[in-house]
Amino acid sequence: MFHLRNLFKNWHTWPQWFAAFDIFLIALVVGLENGWASPSLAKLTSNNSTLSINEYQASWIASLLNTGRAFGAIIGFISTEYLGSKTSLIYNAFVHGTGMMCLLYAYSVNWLYASRFIVGLGSGMWSSIFPIYVGEISNPKIRGALVCLIMIGMPIGFVLGNIIGAYTDMWLFGTISLIPILLFLILFMWFPKTPHYLVLNDQIDDALISIEWYQRDANAIIDLISIKKFVEEKRWLKASDYAKDLMLPFNRMALIKVNIMHFLLQTSGFCTIGYYMEIILMQAQVTLMDTALIVPAIAGIGLIGGVISIYTCDKLGRKVLLSCSSIGMAFGVLGIGIYFHLLDSNFAIASYDWIPILLFIIIEFSNDLGIDPVLGTINSEIFSPNIKIIACCLTNFMSSIFAFIATQLYQTLVDTMSIQYVFYFYCMNMTLLALFVLYFLPETKGKTLQEIQDMMKKK
Repeated sequence: MFHLRNLFKNWHTWPQWFAAFDIFLIALVVGLENGWASPSLAKLTSNNSTLSINEYQASWIASLLNTGRAFGAIIGFISTEYLGSKTSLIYNAFVHGTGMMCLLYAYSVNWLYASRFIVGLGSGMWSSIFPIYVGEISNPKIRGALVCLIMIGMPIGFVLGNIIGAYTDMWLFGTISLIPILLFLILFMWFPKTPHYLVLNDQIDDALISIEWYQRDANAIIDLISIKKFVEEKRWLKASDYAKDLMLPFNRMALIKVNIMHFLLQTSGFCTIGYYMEIILMQAQVTLMDTALIVPAIAGIGLIGGVISIYTCDKLGRKVLLSCSSIGMAFGVLGIGIYFHLLDSNFAIASYDWIPILLFIIIEFSNDLGIDPVLGTINSEIFSPNIKIIACCLTNFMSSIFAFIATQLYQTLVDTMSIQYVFYFYCMNMTLLALFVLYFLPETKGKTLQEIQDMMKKK
């Protein structure tokens, strides 16, 4: 008993873990929204669907989420700039709730379009806001683990979205999705605003209270001085100053590097594979079991990678984790391309339909292990304080545009060049991503935000 009391007494970062768990609930919702697409598109395009859609409409349902993400990134920037990251996350939860409520009235394809666009807005806002929040409240030694805990909510939600989407009506799916949103709001209302936001707004007493709440063993005065130094240059910035600061060599290089990674990732089928997985498995003539069950099973096994990332992100570092996961995904999409090539060449591979299942497991495991958590961590670390909000906005905006184009063009590319060559193209881009990370991404493991900026300025 004494040992347990001592353990909790010395666990000074528990409020940060609590905050990360609460944001995890919104990540869960984002995963639900993405996981819904695979079984639902398969059901909606089937002959016995009560709301029948064609392939053209299916491509818009799949891609409209990414269109919304692009606009959501801009809204997230404006909201965080004027309201702070904590308040912005609360408004973000209401956006997700509105999008889910549209499914309660999805009697025509237009309601589906509206739902996908609105949840896309919420996803884009969330991607822009939560890295700022985590960066402002976290201890550098556990920052990566906190982001990994949050990001594992997405694959968990993806699994649940696959299962619930496959076996429930849309109105019921929307109702279930509102539960984690309500729980998030109930818990998050009690959290203080971040010290950085409070210092920027000259609320010094509240900032001290916030520091002491999030970090129970902190020397609040010393931390306050450090935060004031960190945010001071942002205080007097005008709108025109953002462009000037973005063009500073170290800021410009950070923005270019992060956007190159997002471009290579999205053009490697990152979003597309998840949206079309059940349809792809049908095209691969998988009969081992019901494809509606295979997709969540694949995503569920992939969750193991997300659990591992919580322990490895701050141990192995960002470069190792991201490059290894990129190589894993490259191997997976290459294998699927080869499988379809053999299938198209009339090879007798019907008895080997377990192979694409295994390859999709590798893809999901690799994604959950490094790509999802590390990219979120990088966004919270690499940008200097005066441009962090707008840089995250620009990054998420461009990532959404890349994802929209890749998802919208997927069916066109398959019809034009056949599916195996699409996956070969994905493999090439994912390999380029692994090489880019190894040679050009700076390692930020264990460094404070100030140390990261000092390192970037020296490069």
